[in-house]
Amino acid sequence: MKNILIILILFSFLSLSCKKSNKNIQTTSGNKDLAQKDSLQKIKDTTLFVNSSEGEEVRLSVNIVTRDSIIESEVLGEMGKSDYKFVFNKTLKTGDCKTFRYLEPIYINSNPKINSEKKENLSTSKETSKRLNDLFRSYKNILIKSKKNSNQSFNNKWFGKYKLTLNNNSEDWRNIHESNLILQKILSLI
Repeated sequence: MKNILIILILFSFLSLSCKKSNKNIQTTSGNKDLAQKDSLQKIKDTTLFVNSSEGEEVRLSVNIVTRDSIIESEVLGEMGKSDYKFVFNKTLKTGDCKTFRYLEPIYINSNPKINSEKKENLSTSKETSKRLNDLFRSYKNILIKSKKNSNQSFNNKWFGKYKLTLNNNSEDWRNIHESNLILQKILSLI
């Protein structure tokens, strides 16, 4: 009698776990669309103090589907902030700017209310187009090294596999440490 009871409990447990995994499979397949939309790969991010003494957060990403590079920047100031986005693939495709002005300086209120919002792009005006192109070029020069400079900084003869073993002759295997390093040329998406 005990054996039958144990078998029934195991069978019910297995059937519940199978149903649970089927639900997970259905949920996972529904998330395929989200995974395809999220195709940005972050290449580099840094903080600069070029356009603002408060700082600017700059990120370089690559859309692995379209092969477009994207530079996004948030420039902070006392009385507002600006968000920039540049999409390019050898040439600049789009350049957008959103500028937010605060009612009071950031040093008075760390969470200030927004007084006004202004959106601009490359086709807004000639002055805006020139300003956005200049800013794009400065970010690109900082974030992306030219091929001429990158070839000079690293010689191809260093490519290969390297192995380092520490304490190789130790009697205790836990004292032996092994490190492997592979240097190879990678495909540049930028």
